[in-house]
Amino acid sequence: MSDPLLEYARAHAPHLASGVSEETLLLEQGLLDSLGLVKLIAFLERRYQLTVPDEEITPENFRNLVAIRRLIGTLSAKKITL
Repeated sequence: MSDPLLEYARAHAPHLASGVSEETLLLEQGLLDSLGLVKLIAFLERRYQLTVPDEEITPENFRNLVAIRRLIGTLSAKKITL
């Protein structure tokens, strides 16, 4: 089964290809810059049908794929309870 988030990360860091993992530090390794972050947020909002509020756009929430998955879970849970 394919993982859309991991596929997105690998597609946007082709020089690393399979080197992108759940724990890869996206910001610290320069894989995610400001434009990349905007594109990633647009992808998350389309793919997972949610809205990422400005206050959730923090380095901690986009540190690696684990943090991004946690953010998706949190935002999805909030959407369900609204």
